[in-house]
Amino acid sequence: MIDRDPLLELKAENARLIALLEAMHYLLDWNFDEDHCRIRTGFGPENITRLRRFAIGVLTSFQKPGQSIASMMRKFCLRSLIVLDYLRLTINADPTRLFRENKYAVRNPTRPVAH
Repeated sequence: MIDRDPLLELKAENARLIALLEAMHYLLDWNFDEDHCRIRTGFGPENITRLRRFAIGVLTSFQKPGQSIASMMRKFCLRSLIVLDYLRLTINADPTRLFRENKYAVRNPTRPVAH
C-alpha cells in the first residue's frame, strides 16, 4: 500500500482551490471590468458581484466546447430573449405549454378524435 503524505494532499487541494478562485476572478475582471467598477457603498458591491457570478453561471450552462464567455456575452447581448427563456420569464420557456395546447398530445388510437 502506498502511504500518501496528508500535507502534500492538502497543498494540492489548496492549489486547485486557488486556481478556481483565480479563474473566476479573471472572468469577472476581464468580461465585466470588475476592478474599475464604481459601486462601492452599502450592499451594492456584494449584490452586483452576485449578479455577475449568476450571469457567468448562466453563460457557462449554455457554453459549448471551444466557446469563450466573452463571445457568448456579445451574442446574448444582442439576443436577450434567449436569456429570458432560460430564466423561464417568457411563455416560450414553459415546457408544458405545447402539451397543454394539444400540439404534441398523444392521442388514444382506439378513440375517435372529435373535431
